[in-house]
Amino acid sequence: MNRLIITNGSAAADAIAATGIEGELLSWNDVLHDGPVPARLSLVELSEVRAHYISSLGWGESNGVLAEFVARDTMLKTAPTRDEVICWFEHDLYDQLQLWQVLDALGSMNVSVKLICRDAFIGHQSSTQLKEDFEARKEVSRAQFAAASTLWSAFRHTDPDLLVRKQGAGLNFTTSTISRWAQCFPSTSIGLNRSEKFTLEYLNGHAGSASFGDLFRALLAQEEAAFMGDTSLFVVLSRLSSFEPSLIRLRGTGRQGLPACRED
Repeated sequence: MNRLIITNGSAAADAIAATGIEGELLSWNDVLHDGPVPARLSLVELSEVRAHYISSLGWGESNGVLAEFVARDTMLKTAPTRDEVICWFEHDLYDQLQLWQVLDALGSMNVSVKLICRDAFIGHQSSTQLKEDFEARKEVSRAQFAAASTLWSAFRHTDPDLLVRKQGAGLNFTTSTISRWAQCFPSTSIGLNRSEKFTLEYLNGHAGSASFGDLFRALLAQEEAAFMGDTSLFVVLSRLSSFEPSLIRLRGTGRQGLPACRED
């Protein structure tokens, strides 16, 4: 069968592939909760913006990152030629933003799509459970396509309150996604977002110093639905270290760096 399965990243794709389910796998591979996602840009134009941002953080060479996005977008455009298209995503912020973007794009192609999305991480499931999830896939309704487009547009708007006021008709996890996205913005009382506040509290509770790995695991553990990768934690640490005066200082280099509270 000429089936296309779109999922959140390579780890999920590998887990799905291991089940033996037939289909070509497409990893969406974009951390949409980090960096610019400007409105009124086509998928191709937005991919250029995203590739530039990702490469600016040192996550990859600019041309290489863009080439990956181009290949991804090109495969997505084959959806109308497929016997079946499946969106297989998770319940966390990282996945839900990807799902809104993908459904928005597929909706404009007038393609029939099946959806698999439950409150479990794909890579943590057994092959038996993943096969059961596959068999339970459901057709995406027109109302769900419309909701995804509305949510995706609101997410990209310059006014974050626009998304807070939206609800997704028939799309699960919309409320929790919007709530967690709102917490990515600085608090009006302390000027830090949820992850930044947790990072400082964690460091203060560990004698002002901690390994990157310990901090990362603790950060994930306090989330209702963990969504951050280690590269996103570096975005948090970079912001905290960029304040004047800086709130933390980083010891070490690369992903083995040790974040620590700044001495007063």
